[in-house]
Amino acid sequence: KDRQKPSVRIVPELRKKVSFQRLNFMDSSYDISDVFDVIFCRNVLIYFDRPTQESVINKLCNKLKTGGYFFLGHSESITSMKVPLVQLKPTVFMKV
Repeated sequence: KDRQKPSVRIVPELRKKVSFQRLNFMDSSYDISDVFDVIFCRNVLIYFDRPTQESVINKLCNKLKTGGYFFLGHSESITSMKVPLVQLKPTVFMKV
């Protein structure tokens, strides 16, 4: 990441396999046709209350393949949430 530009650089070998999507977490549904192998949602959910966090995670999981990986930030937790994820590591989850 170039700190002077709001962008991310990806090596050419991976560029064809990566898709970035921008969305509003507060939308009732996410108008994205893709289903992803991996979703990174790091250090953003801490700004929402627990019910909103759970809703956002469930909507994101609708766009995640079964067996896909979901990453959260270190200060975020899904403890006691009804979401289709199992924890593999402290911030790494897999959709079941």
